[in-house]
Amino acid sequence: DLATAAMLDLAHERRHSSNWRPQLLCLPSWPMNTGSKGTSTGKSDAGAGGWDEAGGADAAGDMLLGVASQLKKGRGLCVVAEVVEGDLARERGLSTRVGATRHALEARLEDANVRGFAHVVVAPSYRAGKSFAIQALGFGGLEPNTVLLGWPRRNAMDFDEDEAEEVDEEDEEAQEAKDEAARVLVETVCECTASEKAVLLCLGLEAFPSSEARVEGFVDVWWVVHDGGLLLMIAHLLLRHKTWAGCKLRVHTVLQSAQDPAA
Repeated sequence: DLATAAMLDLAHERRHSSNWRPQLLCLPSWPMNTGSKGTSTGKSDAGAGGWDEAGGADAAGDMLLGVASQLKKGRGLCVVAEVVEGDLARERGLSTRVGATRHALEARLEDANVRGFAHVVVAPSYRAGKSFAIQALGFGGLEPNTVLLGWPRRNAMDFDEDEAEEVDEEDEEAQEAKDEAARVLVETVCECTASEKAVLLCLGLEAFPSSEARVEGFVDVWWVVHDGGLLLMIAHLLLRHKTWAGCKLRVHTVLQSAQDPAA
């Protein structure tokens, strides 16, 4: 039929920077749950890598969904994935848990004004599940081409914050958690690169304006390396949202010499 033909044509459409638009895969719980049983929705054991302080994981995930909403203006393709850890073939009650996770995720999408698909992946671990999501979600021309992630945090602490010079047992545990978060970060970026997907890594989500806010000033783009125009595209999409409509775009670039032909 017409819809099938249109999707098949879209799947064979030639990729070019002129018609490229970000189709988002959002992982709102990444990497809050990296080693414990449970789901990726903030219900894991905090000592195993989760962030359970005052619902911090869910709050950070909702902020990330807010970024997705502003980038897409509530429209366009957006897939939001959560991971439920378990054995799909043997674990009783898993389907009920998956259904509840999907229902909660759909409610979060509606609250954030994100029109998209809520998907739940079952995997032995969160790290395996997010890899499945990056590789397999979507189909044809409707496959996400950009992965939206929040900066990894544990217990409200960035993994790259300075440690005190005196190291005790608790400091060693905290350092190990930071090292694990760093490994997950590098691993995830490598998986996205291998899957030919762009990565948007959001640092400082707590300072990002909500969709109800109105901001003025400048959106600064630091064009340090050639990225095919991705940074300009992201800034342009943000400026189309009512939150950023009062801002102007500034582009900063670095030239190696006054005769740089790229100028």
